[in-house]
Amino acid sequence: EEENNEDEVKTIEKANEEKRKESKVLISIGDKKLDKINNDVHTVLNMEVKPYIKGGRTMLPLRYVAEALGYKVAWLSETRTAVIMDIGLRVEIPVDSNFIIVNGVKYTSDVKPEMYNKRIMLPIANIARALGLKDGKDILWDEANRQVTLIRNFNVK
Repeated sequence: EEENNEDEVKTIEKANEEKRKESKVLISIGDKKLDKINNDVHTVLNMEVKPYIKGGRTMLPLRYVAEALGYKVAWLSETRTAVIMDIGLRVEIPVDSNFIIVNGVKYTSDVKPEMYNKRIMLPIANIARALGLKDGKDILWDEANRQVTLIRNFNVK
């Protein structure tokens, strides 16, 4: 009977183990298509705006990027603030300032968000850093194809 209990404990432990999940987003400058890859499942989304380069910065539509990486996004119209949320993360991006607030801590951004065709555009580096992504590891730039890849690895039960 002791062996049965051990097997039962192992089964319960295995059920509670966290699984590694990867979300990947590929976006090309000047193209409205966003390629989203979640655990090898490809989905192509059509964005309302094309990413562009301005002043040497790659400007991406905030909502499309955040949602494709698995975050929830809300718009607070009274303060003109985008809010990105996940377990343990709240990022507030007021459109009329150059601040990004991550879990209550205010950071100054070098570039102010801009509205483009009713979408908030931010430099990729600012979006990625606010979400805890690292240059060269989670943020990859392919100069030849003018394409950015964002990778988010996280655990799910």
